[in-house]
Amino acid sequence: MTLHIRLTEAEQEALNGMPSSARVLYMLGLRPYMDYASGVVGVRRRISLQGFRELLEYEPDRGSRLGARYTPTKDEVRNEVERLVRSGLLLRLPKKRRNDPLVFKLPLADCDAKLRLNEEPHMNPIGGTPNA
Repeated sequence: MTLHIRLTEAEQEALNGMPSSARVLYMLGLRPYMDYASGVVGVRRRISLQGFRELLEYEPDRGSRLGARYTPTKDEVRNEVERLVRSGLLLRLPKKRRNDPLVFKLPLADCDAKLRLNEEPHMNPIGGTPNA
């Protein structure tokens, strides 16, 4: 499976200067699973703090002097998520119940609705031929 992620300039600017854990969380934990029709992540494929912990887990090579295995705590992961919310990369969508899944809107990412606004209104989206 090949993963292609195209970040907008606004996303790149917001990620600039952030810790690597926040960047990894956004680019590998959230962005690939965004629904391009709505710009929302967490509905079709659920996301969780535990999944983020596993993504950010680090295990050095055997014999490495870098130290032991590192797994961030849930509080550390929550802090990274809040950092992304404060930067404007994520917008937390409200939960109806406590056990509802995590759902975020990615307001700076390009989604199909934004891309359609930039199309020429007289062009047919299939084949690119003018409508009659």
